[in-house]
Amino acid sequence: MKLVHSFKFRLMASYILLIMTPVIVLGAFAFNSSVRSAKDNARHNVQGTIRQMKDNIVYKLDDIERVSNHLFTDQELQRWLISREQGWDMYDNFTFRLKPSLYKLLQYTPLHVQLRLYVNNDNLPEVYATVPPGTDPLALQKRYELYHLSRLVSEPDIPDWSGQNLTDSGSEVVWKQIGADRQFGNLSMIRPLYYFPEFEFIGVLAMTVKASDIFQSLDYVNIGAQAAVVVLDDEGETLYWSGGEQANMNDMRELSDPSDYLVLEEPLEGMGWRLIAYIPKEILEKEAQAVRSAAIIICLISFAVLLVVSLIISRYFSNRVNKVVSSMRAFREGEFQKRIKFKGNDEFRQMGEAFNDMAQHIDELIRKVYLTNLEKRDAELTSLQAQINPHFLYNTLSSINRLANFGELDKLNQMVMGLAKFYRLSLNEGKTMISIDRELQQAQSYTDIQTIKYADAADIMYEIDPEALRYCTVKLILQPFLENIFEHAWNGDQITIHISVQKQENTIVFCISDGGLGMNEDTIEQIFNRNGLKLGYGIRNVDDRIKLQFGEPYGVSIASVLNEGTTVTITIPLVEP
Repeated sequence: MKLVHSFKFRLMASYILLIMTPVIVLGAFAFNSSVRSAKDNARHNVQGTIRQMKDNIVYKLDDIERVSNHLFTDQELQRWLISREQGWDMYDNFTFRLKPSLYKLLQYTPLHVQLRLYVNNDNLPEVYATVPPGTDPLALQKRYELYHLSRLVSEPDIPDWSGQNLTDSGSEVVWKQIGADRQFGNLSMIRPLYYFPEFEFIGVLAMTVKASDIFQSLDYVNIGAQAAVVVLDDEGETLYWSGGEQANMNDMRELSDPSDYLVLEEPLEGMGWRLIAYIPKEILEKEAQAVRSAAIIICLISFAVLLVVSLIISRYFSNRVNKVVSSMRAFREGEFQKRIKFKGNDEFRQMGEAFNDMAQHIDELIRKVYLTNLEKRDAELTSLQAQINPHFLYNTLSSINRLANFGELDKLNQMVMGLAKFYRLSLNEGKTMISIDRELQQAQSYTDIQTIKYADAADIMYEIDPEALRYCTVKLILQPFLENIFEHAWNGDQITIHISVQKQENTIVFCISDGGLGMNEDTIEQIFNRNGLKLGYGIRNVDDRIKLQFGEPYGVSIASVLNEGTTVTITIPLVEP
């Protein structure tokens, strides 16, 4: 045994040494790469957010311009604006054509706007509302106003295109703050109007909107709590500002320590405006820190996993050596039936085959065939018992295949571990009898595998008499009935299974009940009829094995009601270990 332990520790030490070197090297590389990548990704994400804000602003501005295009291209409306008609014709056109058209124009946008039209036609009456001084014109409802072009003298902020040629000015659009716009946080779009068939100058159109409606997408929270976003016009004046409580506009404009901030700028083409974002670099560092921590954790986990793998591998080889040593010791003590079984085609298997051949030859010389009837009986029992395993193994491997196809690796790992536990208990060192405690563990491992497949759809309850656990039973008598429940008893999306083990006088009684579909009497009769239809293969298998081991008084009975459920009762005698 000391030789085996020494061999195991030497193997494990060599594996750990080989593992630590690549883990440290790759960990350092992954650490630096991940931090650098996190910073770059954070910067690109912020840049993408800024561009999205810019696109939203451009869309809002274009929406206002599209509204003005209806007036800019409506030649019939333009004819009414330049019409020199008098009297009733002028009144009719103004009241029933021009005013409804201007009102309809306001409905093309969901934004709250004010439309002002300065026309080069003194025959048209002016239309406007008297706004008290200090009142935001956009505080009133959506409205239009019509002024004579001479009013532009009192509006010096509005460009006057009256003296320019059409080819010089065209459809030029100007966005700026005019009049009281800055006071109330408004923006105005100004453009000239022409009657194109005759290249005649009509007047000037001004549409005023709230700056907050245009710059609604500029929310500093989308970037960071301490960030700020500002829009500057072509003269460097602030049109809009969005920043947290800790972000001061003046501090941002005149950074004392630029290294603390990342400044990103996006121009608004065709307008001369600039969209500028001030992002504290700690926002970028925060994501890098998260990636840094993740890299460290991954390296530690990798080292731990590889350490466990090295332990498993070293244990695997040391166990094979130990198996050879223990078999030889048993052979020396007279246990000539001892055999060594190795999988694979390596030297250990060749060693085991040679040992087995030698042991077989000596055993044949020492022993002759005896206890024929007992061996035959055990062979029949083992054959019946072995018939169940391939069916369960096939179903479980199919489930493992589905989990692998869906990429559910965690569930796949749990199912493989459950399958390994199930067969470890099922093998039972080749013995037919097993303790009731181990039989229940085997049933538990099977239900664990099934609950992985069915998630929370199966509710399994146990009622176990502690006094029954110390007795023995034929192994693998519960699993076939549990398998039938999962395969055939579903009555909806949920099923309840109750497993009971009780000691009753000189017997042990297992009860497995479910609230499933149930069966009729004919089906139950066919299950136990060996000459009838091939139904209930696993049930008859369990019944045969119990009767073969304990006699005819013991076995399986079934009680069932359609659409209410089934109860299976298994009775065996008390068998001491």
